[in-house]
Amino acid sequence: MRRTAADQDTDAPIELPAVPSLGRLYARSLRALVPPPLPGRPSDVLPGRSVEVGDVEVGPDEVAAYARVCGFGLADEVPLTYPHVLAFPLAIHLMVADDFPFALPGLVHVAQRIQQTSAVRVGDHLDVQVRATALRPHRRGRQFDVVAEFARDGRAVWTGTSTYLRRGGNGAPSDALPPDGAPTADAGEGGADRAAATNGPATATWRLPGDLGRRYGAVSGDRNPIHLWPVTARLGGFSRPIAHGMWTAARSVAAVADRIAGPADLQVAFKQPLPLPSTVALRVERDGTAARFRLHDRSGRCLFLTGTLDAPEDLR
Repeated sequence: MRRTAADQDTDAPIELPAVPSLGRLYARSLRALVPPPLPGRPSDVLPGRSVEVGDVEVGPDEVAAYARVCGFGLADEVPLTYPHVLAFPLAIHLMVADDFPFALPGLVHVAQRIQQTSAVRVGDHLDVQVRATALRPHRRGRQFDVVAEFARDGRAVWTGTSTYLRRGGNGAPSDALPPDGAPTADAGEGGADRAAATNGPATATWRLPGDLGRRYGAVSGDRNPIHLWPVTARLGGFSRPIAHGMWTAARSVAAVADRIAGPADLQVAFKQPLPLPSTVALRVERDGTAARFRLHDRSGRCLFLTGTLDAPEDLR
């Protein structure tokens, strides 16, 4: 898997022997709070290299544990959101490098897109490549995408695009930006989506326990302190732990289509943090092969997530 990028330098790819440990990467991320980017790397330029690992096994025990926490049933096809877990350590490896222009602490995951051309299956051996791209202004700072691509036997089967926001200067005026509701929408901006979320009965209501962040962290490896305990969440500016955004996306997808065996296109915007414990409601609107969904609090006044899922073979 090789690429070129017009908006970045083109550095040599980093080929790792195995998926790295998230714990060590999080520890390294604290270093990024102190030194500036390395000389010769402007703060507004993303590294042009990719991070790659070959022959990553999709293990049955790991998939089963993930499915239980996120509400999926067991099947040969893995949950649509599961490959994100496999790629996430590579994304963090890229973002904690000394020459990455933004410190990992303070980045906000505001949107996720997943495009699947063929289902990933338990037992697959996949090649994965991760890169950062598309640095652009936003009304509240700057955004960029981290793109993860999985290939089986040389053919792409799954692509995930995670959009991150870095709050701060160098933003753009609102008339230069896409409308709210697009995949690059800012976290915390409900707008029309918030009003629409109150229409109609809830499709599902869930009581989320206080230890949900620890449970999801155990199966995903993402043990960011803001998700774990009240005392560690306060270090990140939250009075209570907050749910992982990718858990909310996964749980919503599981309620819409538990098993997706063919092509699919998922787009999710994370609107604001979901404190734990909480009671939340999901509303789903179906239209042929597509579904729109919103996750909000029981009153409907606080919107956490909006999304669309198009899966022609599985939402008919």
